[in-house]
Amino acid sequence: MFTPGAWDDVEAELGIRLPSDYRELIGDGPACIFDGEMAIASPFDPHPGTNLLVTAARCAWALAYLRHHDPGRYDVAIHPEAGGLLGWGDDGGGANYHWDTRDDDPDRWTVAVTGRAVFDPDIQRHPVGLVRYIEALASGEIQAAALGDWPTRGARIERRPI
Repeated sequence: MFTPGAWDDVEAELGIRLPSDYRELIGDGPACIFDGEMAIASPFDPHPGTNLLVTAARCAWALAYLRHHDPGRYDVAIHPEAGGLLGWGDDGGGANYHWDTRDDDPDRWTVAVTGRAVFDPDIQRHPVGLVRYIEALASGEIQAAALGDWPTRGARIERRPI
């Protein structure tokens, strides 16, 4: 657990800088929930299900498992490998959300989504950052896979209560 707002400590532990839009969104508080469904993990959240480091480790484990058992479909680097996917969230439909860290500038990282059996290809990539991705989901510009009518009209981000 990190002291709220101790971004330097978080980034030292991860071994990588994080995008400024994410840092601004999280601030020094707990995880955020988008439209009651998507958890955006925070390094300052005490709950293991919504803590960034736990989420990143869980997403890395899931990708490593898939890559081991089906390397042709999951030929992807996984953080802390150079340019690896770094998990930042999940949802109730089984999806995991990642940053694609291939760019040296974290403010140019894009979103990759895994964990949905309906995906073809198995890793959906979106050429936008985390906050822009959520805005595009809320506006309908990007369609969420396998969640029916989610997100709902007027979807918003709320802080997870502690």
